[in-house]
Amino acid sequence: MSSTEVSCTCYPSPPGATIRCEGGQIAVCGTAGTTTCQGKCVTVDPNLALFDYAAKLLSEVIGDTFTATDLEADADECARVINKLLQSSNQNKPVRFMLANQSYYVSVGLTEVAIQKLGETVVSLANVRRPAVAKY
Repeated sequence: MSSTEVSCTCYPSPPGATIRCEGGQIAVCGTAGTTTCQGKCVTVDPNLALFDYAAKLLSEVIGDTFTATDLEADADECARVINKLLQSSNQNKPVRFMLANQSYYVSVGLTEVAIQKLGETVVSLANVRRPAVAKY
């Protein structure tokens, strides 16, 4: 696997399979309310604004529509989920999380662009949670 390729593993492994994706793609392996792991390679436009990028990636991970508005509306929980995805990619291990009242068990392989954008999103979500206090 070249340095530009990413991968994820369906767990439990065995019998899980490893999904390898081409450069620029994000590897997503996981379950959404089922016991069967599904793996896929997804492409998220790197030119999207931070919250749009994170929302698109979350949509791919959870298999349902998730918007930038949803991200901002539940900033605390979304920041936790994004940190778990970053952890999964960094440690090549699956993570569990709840989002929109649904349980997920996923493993992801993130590109460098995805890691950077998701890290910036977490910081920006902290500002949504704690708006600046105006000084008079």
